Amino acid sequence: MAATTRTKPKRPVVKKQGTLLCEVVRRGTGSEHEALVLDCGSKGRLVLSQLGGNPFEVPPDATQWLGRVVTVQGYLLDSELRYIKLQPLAK
Repeated sequence: MAATTRTKPKRPVVKKQGTLLCEVVRRGTGSEHEALVLDCGSKGRLVLSQLGGNPFEVPPDATQWLGRVVTVQGYLLDSELRYIKLQPLAK
């Protein structure tokens, strides 16, 4: 009988929109650090980390859009979005 392999289903890429902020997250823990946060208004907030990047560093190229409404695409893991694309909305 042939062996079968099980693979985890791939997470879908999600698209979220909100105001880009920089805040201290996980306050009071050993993982406390500054991170990008997407404020989605009444839909809550998501901690952003760049997929493949250091989650304890804020990507310098993203800081130019702080305070602006942005669209983010990536993989949602609880209240964290590991993003693959971040871009501001046109004014």
